[in-house]
Amino acid sequence: ASKPYRGSIPQRIEKFRTLIHDVCEAAGGEPPDLAFSFDDNQSSGGSFYCPATKQMALIGRPSVITALHEVSHYLNGPSEHVTCAWSLRLFRDCFPKSWSRLKFDRHMAVKQNTVTPPPTPFE
Repeated sequence: ASKPYRGSIPQRIEKFRTLIHDVCEAAGGEPPDLAFSFDDNQSSGGSFYCPATKQMALIGRPSVITALHEVSHYLNGPSEHVTCAWSLRLFRDCFPKSWSRLKFDRHMAVKQNTVTPPPTPFE
């Protein structure tokens, strides 16, 4: 309901801090150290969690799915299979309307293009 991808950068950062803190608390852990470098024109694919330092960085366009993905690495370890299953299921269960708008590119969930392209002359 807080729409963490909306608002000023400081507002977004606070919303993501709260999200990560609350998820970690619900899982029985303390949140990792967090760093943010939000840029609406850059993919969030550069985000990461470093287990050696227990630091998480969210980079690029703010993404709840990316944040949950990195939290899952923090809570569940390095397995991409476990991390994707955990984070996508949590997103699906908490944000069913947003979930219904996604498509998948391999293991990446991305917003569907809501505009139907015009037909080509060959159709």
